[in-house]
Amino acid sequence: MGSRLNRGRDYAKNGHVLAITIDEGHVHARVRGSRPKPYDVDININTISEEDWTRISAKLAEQAVFSATLLAGEMPGDIEEIFEELGLSLYPKNEQDLVTRCTCPDTANPCKHLASVYLLLGEEFDRDPFLLFTLRGMRRDKLLAIIEKNLPQALDAEAQRDDDEVVPVEDPKQELQLDPDIFWKGAFRMPEDAMGDVAPPAIAAALPRRLGPFPFWQGQKTLLDTLEPVYRRASQHAVVFLLGEPLPGPTNGGSNQT
Repeated sequence: MGSRLNRGRDYAKNGHVLAITIDEGHVHARVRGSRPKPYDVDININTISEEDWTRISAKLAEQAVFSATLLAGEMPGDIEEIFEELGLSLYPKNEQDLVTRCTCPDTANPCKHLASVYLLLGEEFDRDPFLLFTLRGMRRDKLLAIIEKNLPQALDAEAQRDDDEVVPVEDPKQELQLDPDIFWKGAFRMPEDAMGDVAPPAIAAALPRRLGPFPFWQGQKTLLDTLEPVYRRASQHAVVFLLGEPLPGPTNGGSNQT
């Protein structure tokens, strides 16, 4: 099998894998070989039932560390423990969990075409571990929606306490002036505390994290690593603007633009 893995590595590195589609329980790829027509590669994996996914999601929502990490778009390193507690496994355990097929004449399993797809899938799982969930029957957006729905009552109670502590805006019946001259001359003033506490978000680029890595991104850095500094700078500029403080760093010809 070693020679086929080496050939598969060459195929993956030299662009012989023309396309990969990842769906629930199934991977389909087209790989260019020695013949004019590309070979079709199919990988089928047993999915976890919807009932078991409901149990998994409820268990994840019970633990703040897991739910917060997942909702931030990241995969907890020890998430397999949750599956094991429920008698399940995120990863295939035996040969029967994985059924593969390639249209090439090689009867070996894996052939070099399958091996090339395996290697590229491994790289993609490193970038986006949520694809493992998709293969096991649960898409990222659906999982996150279930976790949000099953968050513990304690979090709701905490949020309610925070709401009760909000300072009411003075003169809530004050109407917005319809005369633009009066409005822009400052006759209507926004209460100083209307924006609440002004601070950068605890997690930078939270939305891109939830969206996940760009499929088969080929940049030297990940898309998230590329965007995260931009989000951080934008947050810092917004805080400075709202607090009315001067921008840090050079003011003339500096590099503070985003």
